Amino acid sequence: MRRLFAADMILMVVLLASGAYYSMAAQGGSVNIGRPSSHVPGNTAISSGDAGTTAGTTTRYRSVYFARYIDWVFTTPLLLLDLLVMAAVPVAVVTWIIVADIFMIVLGLFGALSSHNARWGFFGVSCFFEVCIGYGLLVPGIKYAFLRGRSIGIFYTGLATLLFITWWGYPVVWGFAEGANFISVDAEVAAYAGLDIVAKAIFGWILCLAHPIISRTEARERKEGKYMPSLMEAPCNAPLYAIFTSPGLSGKYIPTGTHDHEMAPTPEKSRKPAPVSDDPNLRTMTQEELLATGESYESARQVPSSRQPKLAGQSVKGTSGRANESIP
Repeated sequence: MRRLFAADMILMVVLLASGAYYSMAAQGGSVNIGRPSSHVPGNTAISSGDAGTTAGTTTRYRSVYFARYIDWVFTTPLLLLDLLVMAAVPVAVVTWIIVADIFMIVLGLFGALSSHNARWGFFGVSCFFEVCIGYGLLVPGIKYAFLRGRSIGIFYTGLATLLFITWWGYPVVWGFAEGANFISVDAEVAAYAGLDIVAKAIFGWILCLAHPIISRTEARERKEGKYMPSLMEAPCNAPLYAIFTSPGLSGKYIPTGTHDHEMAPTPEKSRKPAPVSDDPNLRTMTQEELLATGESYESARQVPSSRQPKLAGQSVKGTSGRANESIP
């Protein structure tokens, strides 16, 4: 499942990026935004041509390709999800990383579409969210990756570092292109295209090479009884907190209100003896015993000993005081 999930995500990323570049090549998905600047040469195309000169400052119009940002708002969460699922990062961490990524892209678009200096405010907040993404990838992400094993941890660390470094190239290009209007639109497109090749095509190809390592890790985890299911392998009715399990558990999930599913084993160190009532005819049933009766745990915490599950070879004393026959 996880192997197919990774390949499907990379395929979706490549297809979305191809559609965005086709739109830009067809002179679509762009809008002309005024840029007060004296840095760009006067004789330029309409994408940065003269619109008038006042007080020694030339107002020029620059083409901003919003199709690129639409591509990013879909493809970058897929790249992050593909990487974080490999490390079995909890859903809560995955959620805030992806939310920070979406804010980063949207604020970058707002800054690119702004024709005054307020765009640098959008740019600064967007960079803050990119710092948050880097923290999520390199701190909790690496921690959870190494919990799965040394090989997964090393591979994840390399991919996360590659993605982190490559993604910081985008705000650099933005600052020189949409921000300060220092470079031409053609140079901007070429720079973004090079970054996209590394962050999407090369990153996806390297991630696909990790499939044998992931498969061996999953087989070992299943054998040891501590396999952690990914987001795509959880039941549809599983709550978010039950999708991922901590190391040491089998990762099996029991839907609410059912008793016919096998429970995940509790680590030996966390097992506690059930409390015993002072009444010799009463005692607290364990949750494992209760599953055999089909009753709710809260309504049958204290039950008579005559209603306790009968084990083979055990005599059960009823309320009349007479011993019953041993159960074969």
